[in-house]
Amino acid sequence: MHGRKAKAVLLLLAGALVLGLLALAWMLGPGASQAQQGAMHNCPQPSKWAIAVWDGDDGTDAEQAFATCGAVPVAAAYYIDPDTQVWSRWFAGRPEMSNLTLLNNMQGLLVFGQITEGTPTATPTAPDQITLEGEAGTGDGQVKSRTAASGQETVLLHDGESQALSFQLPAAARYSLTVRYSNDNYGPLETVSVSVDDAIVGQFEAQDTGDFGAGWNVFESSGPIGSVDLQAGTHEVTVSVAGGDGYGVEIDVVTLDCVG
Repeated sequence: MHGRKAKAVLLLLAGALVLGLLALAWMLGPGASQAQQGAMHNCPQPSKWAIAVWDGDDGTDAEQAFATCGAVPVAAAYYIDPDTQVWSRWFAGRPEMSNLTLLNNMQGLLVFGQITEGTPTATPTAPDQITLEGEAGTGDGQVKSRTAASGQETVLLHDGESQALSFQLPAAARYSLTVRYSNDNYGPLETVSVSVDDAIVGQFEAQDTGDFGAGWNVFESSGPIGSVDLQAGTHEVTVSVAGGDGYGVEIDVVTLDCVG
């Protein structure tokens, strides 16, 4: 029973090979063997079977003929003798298992393209630290030049004003937020609130960093004001100021440090 099934499969393969050869012969035309000597036609795709035809000299070494496939090496090939109905085989790099050694012009074969491993895709990782310059955002405020600032510029925010800072995150991570600021203050302290994607992360009182104008170029860190879990994608940090002495707070940098 198993022998009859195997024979039927081989006959189907032989039939498919014959039909494929007829189609290829029609496409190549009667003058193809003279026009394009030494080429394997209809080479396989990686990890795929194909019905190919050798267009070259009789008695060509099989390995040499299969090498003309170039970009996709032939890993295995089978040929069925039309008279004896006996299959011959060729395996790349396995001469002890191969008995198909020579090919003749216009000989048709069932060939298999070498299995190719895909290029490993690097897994995106979240950066250890993200630095957002206050003056690079959008919203309210005035850009000020400060020699001691991170980018030698800040954004001045008064009571009721805010600045939005956008960034891209390649992978999910948890971040702690810190604000670097200056505050030449003459009275009540301003409250600075920080939100990410419209959700409040934390707030702090902006301490007085100096007087008589000199304090604007002296910068303090808020310290960690809160943390947030972020997914990969686009995010927006919003810094808002409320209250104070009416002169506002200058925002230099918002820093996000990865904590997990």
